[in-house]
Amino acid sequence: MLVYPSRQVTQGAVVFGMLALTACTDPTLRTDLRPDGPPNVLAVLVQNDTLDGLVETATFCRLNDDKRPDLVGAPAGSRGSSSFNVCDDDLSVGATEVEDALPANWYARIMFDELLNPSVEDLVDDLSGDGTSNGSLLNTQPATLQCAGVAVPYDGYYAPNGNRVTSPLGPSLVIAPLDPDAIPSGSECLVGIKPNKVFDKQGIAVPEDELTGYKFKTAQLSLSATAPAAPAVLTDATKIPKISKTAPLSLTFNAAIDSASLSLTEVTILTVATCDANPATGLPVVPKIAANTKDKKSISISDTAAAAMEAWVPGKTYLVTFAADAEVTDKAGAVFALADAELKPICFSIPATTP
Repeated sequence: MLVYPSRQVTQGAVVFGMLALTACTDPTLRTDLRPDGPPNVLAVLVQNDTLDGLVETATFCRLNDDKRPDLVGAPAGSRGSSSFNVCDDDLSVGATEVEDALPANWYARIMFDELLNPSVEDLVDDLSGDGTSNGSLLNTQPATLQCAGVAVPYDGYYAPNGNRVTSPLGPSLVIAPLDPDAIPSGSECLVGIKPNKVFDKQGIAVPEDELTGYKFKTAQLSLSATAPAAPAVLTDATKIPKISKTAPLSLTFNAAIDSASLSLTEVTILTVATCDANPATGLPVVPKIAANTKDKKSISISDTAAAAMEAWVPGKTYLVTFAADAEVTDKAGAVFALADAELKPICFSIPATTP
């Protein structure tokens, strides 16, 4: 059962929601929903926020519909602007296809102009004992999801809350792959709705011409960071980082990485007197390459001569470079050439062991 991004419902929340709806004779005035007619797809959004993972970007906006979202308040906790435009102010302008969905952690949100029949999902007890349930589409399967031409198993939930001016937008269906690591980075994806599976409160289904065609791409595999970072100037000793003997060099990417795809012959490690010394005078070290145990998106590189439970030999200065043709792949086989990251030599020192 999917719990990210989560929507939990408690018995008290359901009762409160029913009271709130019955207390207002015209829910359109308060919610800005459009209960008459079939449920229309106003927007389809995809998670591609690398800063906070909170802001979603539209890959589809319904044309010439004044109910579609435009200026929307940013989610609580996001570090960007307090508001952003989801769809263009000009109703005749659609959305540009998203091409950078987060490969390791993406989902799609299909936003409607009215409340859906809640039978679209199951409410599953989260076993906490406090009456809280999680919404799930695992059994109802109202949507379609394909990436690279292959059907993708998914879960998700129905979010009846939200409107066209607040984040997250709603009412909406959230669709998330069960295993994003099985999808190659840079894949073309297509999300849609199955015929006669999604209905509004009156039992009217989503129109046939709004069921499919919502495209987006996951981002190409790329290097996000190295830790430590490459010094800008090798000749400035004050800029050379000092790291712990237990901290391996880490290469972090934007997707789950196959650590075995980086071979020992593609990594050169030298111990040097100083970072700006002639590399030819350095002493070669046999590298150890392993998956990072804390982050599936990272590869750890260390010195095989280091003591047990350590990554480096205290008192040494290390210079690490990569072969011009060095490549890594994600878990699904997408390839990234390290040369594309324009990596500079990474140099760092390990403090000597304190007597």
